[in-house]
Order: sequence, then structure tokens, then C-alpha cells
Amino acid sequence: MKTAAKLMLISFVIPLVPPLGVHADHDSREALIEALVKAPFKTVYHDDGAADATVTAVATPDASRQDAPAQVRALLDLGPNCLPLLIAHLDDQRLTSATFDGGRFAQAPIQVPLGYVCLDILLNATAGQAVHVVGCADDGLGACVRAGYYYRPDVLSRPDGVVTVRRVKTRWQHAYRAKRVRFAYPTWLKRG
Repeated sequence: MKTAAKLMLISFVIPLVPPLGVHADHDSREALIEALVKAPFKTVYHDDGAADATVTAVATPDASRQDAPAQVRALLDLGPNCLPLLIAHLDDQRLTSATFDGGRFAQAPIQVPLGYVCLDILLNATAGQAVHVVGCADDGLGACVRAGYYYRPDVLSRPDGVVTVRRVKTRWQHAYRAKRVRFAYPTWLKRG
């Protein structure tokens, strides 16, 4: 093959080859999501006025010091790069060890889907008026979250559950792309 033809072929093929580390980076981030599926969460989401359970905090003997499980911390340690990853998995239906005991599930708690755990982390690791109601003092499931950015932990048990989850995911994607949400490391977590 002539030199000019080789150069033309190389210039065509090079843009098709991803840079080193692109797949490894994607795979390592997906491994962080897989770790959430396997994490031994003890979190129980409740359907009462004090529904403030979250996988981003684990109570310690000292009430002023809390920390997230290692699997959650690993995601939060990505900083702003965790947001698109979490948003991408808002519709992930794999079950986690976190449970919900509200409503008709009071006597038989159900496992919470990974998408809801991702939503929980997103709500605790973001700031911005597009999603959060500033100055809100309400409590309970979905409190202080604007309409369209939240779904309940039992959403998939409802006939329109998948549609609801997709709408919420789409709204988060639009807000993220428009830079209306920003990463905010949860202040109550210990760092390092």
C-alpha cells in the first residue's frame, strides 16, 4: 500500500479508536453502581412524617458524626462526575438490600430498587432550586423536592410505576444538562 493511502487509512481509523482508559473508566464507574446493588444496606425507608432515612448516612454513637457506607462514599468521591452516573441509573430496577415498610408494606417490607437508592443519593448530593425547595422545613417522603423530581420507593409496585420513573429520570437529565443542579457534598459526612 502506498504511503499516502496508509496515512489516509490511519487518519480514518484513529478517531474510531477510543483513548486508552475510556472503557476502563466506564467499567470502574459501573462497578461502583454494581457495588450499590450488593451493598449490605440497613436503611429502611418509612412512610411517616419523619421519613428521613437515607443511604448517605449511617448513625454512629456520636450523633454529630455520621458517615455513608463505603459503597456510597466511593460514588460521592467522584464529585460532580457521580451525577450523570446516578441519573443514568434512576430507572434501574435491580433490587438492593435497602427496604421500604410504608403503606401496604408495613407488615412485609419490600426491597428497594437501585433506581430509588440512586435517587436518594442524588437528592442528598445536589443543590439547586430546580430540584430542591429552598427554605423548606417539611418532612417525609419526597419532602422539599419539586414536583417531577421524585418517586416513592414502592413506585414499581404501581401500574404506572415504570412510566413515572422514566419521567423523573428525563426531568433530572434535562436539569443536569441545563446546569440547573450542581454537586454538593453532603455536609454531615466525614471526609477522609
